[in-house]
Amino acid sequence: MKFLFLFCSDLSVDPVAPAVLHQAKIHYGAASSSFIVGEKSVFQAQVDGHQLFFAETQRYASEIYPEIAEQLNSQFPDVDMIGLINWHAGTNAPAKIFCAHSTADVPSGIFGATSGKLLAATLLAIEAERSSAGLTDFRTLFEASHWSGLTFGRQASELIQVKAPVFDIEIGSFPDDWANPAAQQVLVQALGKIPDFCGINRPRALYLGGVHFEPSATEIVFHSAVIEHHLPNQWLVSGEYNLPGAEEKIVAAAKSCLSSPELIIFHDGLKSLYKENARKAAELLGVPCVSHKKLRAPDWRQTILKEKI
Repeated sequence: MKFLFLFCSDLSVDPVAPAVLHQAKIHYGAASSSFIVGEKSVFQAQVDGHQLFFAETQRYASEIYPEIAEQLNSQFPDVDMIGLINWHAGTNAPAKIFCAHSTADVPSGIFGATSGKLLAATLLAIEAERSSAGLTDFRTLFEASHWSGLTFGRQASELIQVKAPVFDIEIGSFPDDWANPAAQQVLVQALGKIPDFCGINRPRALYLGGVHFEPSATEIVFHSAVIEHHLPNQWLVSGEYNLPGAEEKIVAAAKSCLSSPELIIFHDGLKSLYKENARKAAELLGVPCVSHKKLRAPDWRQTILKEKI
């Protein structure tokens, strides 16, 4: 497998990536390659037969997609995923977390390519390293789909310029957390362990509703299914997913997945018009549509997906 990780080297912009890049190059014995991204050489390492690439950018990657997308697409056409190593922050953001999310602008219905299996493998690798390191005050969380380029005033349409699945992989959410050397080392070591968790055999799902760090989404990813995109309440509302025709946005989310979703999950607290459009999308896709609570039943795969024991 091939993985490309992008790091902003400006500490005034990114309080996490420079230190993680420095440690990753040492930990993996990375050497300079012939690839160039943003006028800088990309470093490369081999880990158990898998290739890891580490690219440094002067500015945050999603701020400069138009400048680097062609380099990423042409030099890494067969890369399995791209990870943007960075920090998490925000109003009411939880402290001491690792998190990862797929790329999308949910309100407008623009969804980047994704692989729920690879996103889940990333989170599982982080969680395994966190546990092994005894970093008990940190948590690993699944984060709702979004695109950080909007923070820099970029247009949502730019997010689909990069063809490979792109996941933000973050440490959050405050200065002491970003600078925590043990947390940084957990993230460094997890990058090389992602392939170890790619063999998980769990159904693929879209998830609608819930909060930005929806506890049931993390629970589902760790125990029940892989989530391709999570469309949380706040952006379903701003994107008017309750109106007729909004089911087409949900179908667009499904079409962005490298492997088609096998079901649509909605949070049980979602209002009825949103649920109705989720059901319409599921009908168009030919997949079941169920409440997140249904996945708590031990036999849910047999009763919902009709899998044979």
